[in-house]
Amino acid sequence: KTAFGLGIARNVSFDMSSLFLSMEMSESQVCDRNIAALGEIHLQWLKNPNNDKESYDRMTKAFAQAQRMNLWIDDQTGLSLIGIRNKARLVKRKAGLDLLVIDQLSFITGSDSKNQWEAVGEYTRGLLAIAKELNIAIVLLCQLSREVEKRPNKRPIMSDLAMSGSIEQDAANIIFLYRDEVYNPDTMDKGICEVIISKQRQGSPGHVGLQYKGSYTKFDDMSTPWVRHETKMTRRKTLADEL
Repeated sequence: KTAFGLGIARNVSFDMSSLFLSMEMSESQVCDRNIAALGEIHLQWLKNPNNDKESYDRMTKAFAQAQRMNLWIDDQTGLSLIGIRNKARLVKRKAGLDLLVIDQLSFITGSDSKNQWEAVGEYTRGLLAIAKELNIAIVLLCQLSREVEKRPNKRPIMSDLAMSGSIEQDAANIIFLYRDEVYNPDTMDKGICEVIISKQRQGSPGHVGLQYKGSYTKFDDMSTPWVRHETKMTRRKTLADEL
């Protein structure tokens, strides 16, 4: 989800302005991911570079591209709604702001409520207010509950959202990511991430396939039209079957 959110912020930043609030990863880690994705360089090579000339050339070009981005990165953790608003307003005043990406919901703090679902509701409503006040789009990354692991079909659904009530109600769009190869090694969809649009206030739900280049932490368009393959579930053989 971090790679997807960062990819949105990065793509927007070439024509507009983006702020990426990374409460889970350090700024240097986020920058490494950007360079890896821009240059299609293995992230492991960036951590331990060798004398591979091609990788160095790719890195040089990636740095040149990064210089053209209007992307702001902040890695302060445990931000409250007030802190998020202040950082967004500062960037808006300095350079203009069109998109705010927050990684992630579970790191937001500041609610006085003892109930988690009430706190999440405060955060989602507060972010809606910030979006309207600053006239920006906000992408809020969120973890799924463990319930998804208990189903035969692992594709996420609305009820898998942690404290889904307020998120489902307040969000204009809800997007899930699913990679079949994580659960089915023999899948026909290796290297593909299924982007599931479960809610779209101004449109219809649907799904689209993207290439996921894990070593570069990058999502890319498909080179050919993608057709969704339903996962075939097989029932485990029981003692009764043997008899």
